[in-house]
Amino acid sequence: LNPDRKCESELSGWRKKEMMVPIDLVNDAPYFTKSTTHFSVMEDTPVQIIGFGIKDPDVNLPGITGHLDFTIHSDRGGEFLNLTMGSKFNCTGSIKYLNELVKNLVYQPPLHVYGNIHIKMTVNDLGYYGDFGLKIAEADVTVHVAPVNDRCDIFGPKSVFVKEDER
Repeated sequence: LNPDRKCESELSGWRKKEMMVPIDLVNDAPYFTKSTTHFSVMEDTPVQIIGFGIKDPDVNLPGITGHLDFTIHSDRGGEFLNLTMGSKFNCTGSIKYLNELVKNLVYQPPLHVYGNIHIKMTVNDLGYYGDFGLKIAEADVTVHVAPVNDRCDIFGPKSVFVKEDER
């Protein structure tokens, strides 16, 4: 936006008048684009969380080249395989860089855990764009992990020898 944009108007019987209209930049919140927020997977199997993107209306304004802060975490542990070897990840980067990260998230639930796992993603614009401070957007994802009947593991000596009539 050009804060010194000139406007012209012409009313019947009046002459043209040029005036200045000041425009104050207001910080708009970033947001997530998503196709779905629910995913299902079998126990002990990674799940690909696809369909997410990050947008910020202010980033495409002329002269704006700021960065956004992105955080993702799981409430029950596990790992984000393409990001970090842990259940929480945080970074700051351009909107293009962050979209590359969230485009194909791969989450490995903790082994032998089933039920619903909640993942929260947060992005904030660090208050770079206009008035009214930083703006935050959140996205919640639920991964349903279906239980699998794991095989039994028996531990102990391979052989036990006893003498007849011995207790």
